[in-house]
Amino acid sequence: MFYNASDAKLYGYRTILEPLVNDLNMLADVGIDIRTTRYHGNIKVALGQVVGDNLGLNGVLGFTEGFTANHFCRRCTIHRNEAKTCLSENRLMMRNREQFVEDLALNNPQETGIKLDSPLNSISNFHVTSNAVPDIMHDLLEGICPLELKLVLKKLISDGHFSLTTVNSRITSFNYGAPDSKNKPTVLTEHALIHPDGCTGQSAAQMWCLMRHISVILGDLIPEENRYWDLILVLLDCMDIIFSPLCSLQDCIYLKHLISDNHNLFLQLFPERHLKPKHHFMTHYPNAMKAVGPLKNFWTMRFEGNHNFSKRLSHITCNFQNMGKTLAFRHQLALCYKLLANECEKKTDTEVGPGSSVLVMSLEASDLLSDELHIAMHDDVYVAKWCKAFGTEYRPNVMVVVAKTPVGDPVFGKVCHVVVTENVVVLVYEQWDTNGYKRHYHAYEIAPHQPRSFGLCAVGNLIDFHPLHAVQPYNGFGHLISLRYRIL
Repeated sequence: MFYNASDAKLYGYRTILEPLVNDLNMLADVGIDIRTTRYHGNIKVALGQVVGDNLGLNGVLGFTEGFTANHFCRRCTIHRNEAKTCLSENRLMMRNREQFVEDLALNNPQETGIKLDSPLNSISNFHVTSNAVPDIMHDLLEGICPLELKLVLKKLISDGHFSLTTVNSRITSFNYGAPDSKNKPTVLTEHALIHPDGCTGQSAAQMWCLMRHISVILGDLIPEENRYWDLILVLLDCMDIIFSPLCSLQDCIYLKHLISDNHNLFLQLFPERHLKPKHHFMTHYPNAMKAVGPLKNFWTMRFEGNHNFSKRLSHITCNFQNMGKTLAFRHQLALCYKLLANECEKKTDTEVGPGSSVLVMSLEASDLLSDELHIAMHDDVYVAKWCKAFGTEYRPNVMVVVAKTPVGDPVFGKVCHVVVTENVVVLVYEQWDTNGYKRHYHAYEIAPHQPRSFGLCAVGNLIDFHPLHAVQPYNGFGHLISLRYRIL
């Protein structure tokens, strides 16, 4: 639903959200009768979690919307002065339904952090104190990551390890590869380093790309065991778990200690500063993962991308009398087009790019192809320049994770050919050896297997579906590859 922010302030959230609350209660109590050729029955839907950015969630859930408030956190009742040095979550301060009712009766937001009774509490089997999901995109990629990165780079520059010109030249000239070609970060300005709390000039996707590669970009210029560089490495360790699509109980416990180490090191290295509210929100991540699972499933990145349609439309439309109605109508038209054009189903299919039919015997690993696919050497197969499976593109020269070593390290393969058969897309890859994890670079050191050997892997059988890129560090030794997240 669309509504104007000014209307919410004038009439209140209860009036604005009343139609939505009624619909959700109807879905939970009555449900929807569905009758198709495949299914006949009644489906009931319950509200589990409300996802959004910190400011929007605090407003809709009834908490104070200013993060300079005494009690700004929607998960606990910690005071802002305590949060400035708090390293981990205090279970005794966690909000619950009974305490929420008592604090609401006090009608004192300065002492409780609760401004109003959220209309969402009227929804069956839901209460705002059980809403555990954080906003990892804004907390990390638009908050903690740029702050700590700029502070560390400023210190390393002042210590003479490199200059800002060197940093920017390496950022612009670094080979990010096909997987990150659309998210190349921009250069850093001197003003950004002087004022680290200000805007970074990077989008969230650009900041994620920069953080994943910054250790390879600058690692050879920084001495081993540098404490300021260690702050970045610990933050990257946290991000490996936070952005992972899978998590275990052990990961939650380990993440709790990593977050505590990051916050403690931050306070030691920069004693003139204190922890920001987004630092405090991180302390709730481990228990949020225990409650709802991997946090990336609830991040706002895709919602922010979807908002671009409304943002562009609001700039070009000539009707400003009822913008909400205009945007809602155009959204309905766009959805109608996608349904009629079957665009909603395209991402579940395999999209194959241009290519050519070649003899099996003319390809590398022809013996393997013949044995595994049960085709003769003189038969033709279609070799594509690229293919997309579930929206992810694969092409020659990208790296994929094809297996894991006995100690749990990923095994990589360099794609040589994308072979398309009648039933499946098969990647012919050159095998690479994993020589170990280099913590100073936050990357795995890899090398081509000797003697040269090949393997086959269907796209659906990859250990991780994200293609990666291997780069040669500036010191010229070996190849390094940075993961997007921790692979279990």
